[in-house]
Amino acid sequence: MPLRLPFSAPKKNSHPDRMRRPNDKHKSYDAVAVLKIMKTLREADKDKDGCYDKEELKSALDQLGAYFPGWRANRCLLNADADNDGVISGDEIQALLEYLASRGYGNKHHY
Repeated sequence: MPLRLPFSAPKKNSHPDRMRRPNDKHKSYDAVAVLKIMKTLREADKDKDGCYDKEELKSALDQLGAYFPGWRANRCLLNADADNDGVISGDEIQALLEYLASRGYGNKHHY
């Protein structure tokens, strides 16, 4: 059976996990949800250095109720790790918080 391809190609950077869109710069998120995410991240920071590697992210996402915490940790690194060093630190933490809040973590319902 032949495979049918769509007529239009998907737009570049159209993946829903991308948060670096111009209209997302000034979004506000539920403060309680962000505080819950921050608390969970602090608890998952094993070496207490304020930086988060993949294993620490995986642990935090598991506590937040992610269905596939390892996969989601990879997505966090892809979206928030600006210098691609494999660790989320400094200003990247704000991007991580925004990403997790945009995905619904910290609330009762997330995806």
